[in-house]
Amino acid sequence: MNWSETARRVVALTFAVLCLLIAPQVAQATFGSRQQPSLAVGTATLVAPTGVTGTFNCSQSGSTESVSVNVAGFTDAGPSGSSYVYRLTATGQVAGTTTTTARTATVTGSRLKDATATTWTLTINASLRAWTGPLFSTSFVCRANNSTSGTL
Repeated sequence: MNWSETARRVVALTFAVLCLLIAPQVAQATFGSRQQPSLAVGTATLVAPTGVTGTFNCSQSGSTESVSVNVAGFTDAGPSGSSYVYRLTATGQVAGTTTTTARTATVTGSRLKDATATTWTLTINASLRAWTGPLFSTSFVCRANNSTSGTL
């Protein structure tokens, strides 16, 4: 090994050591100022409908008692684009279902007449794609052997 070869190796080694010592100092980065984000991100939540208004009308014919519920409107504080499932039940059995994107609907249902008052329950819930929201629920009673009507 001659003198130039040794000098070249010493210079290369010195350069490598300097790079290892100086590189971390150069790589220290800091943010000079803070800037507020220009885009806010949040999540939407499906909620139960509120302020539901409408009417119901009970009737009887032969051995059947029927009910028709006309939902005139309600408030939905959830995201736009929801569809609504209106369901009418009596004694735990589904008697009628309507699904629409409108906040107004008519739902009808019927069952065998049993000569006793029947408690009907209307539920409404919002759905958006695969998500479903909590239920709004209200009940009303149709008298036995008599036509009944009223407001929700």
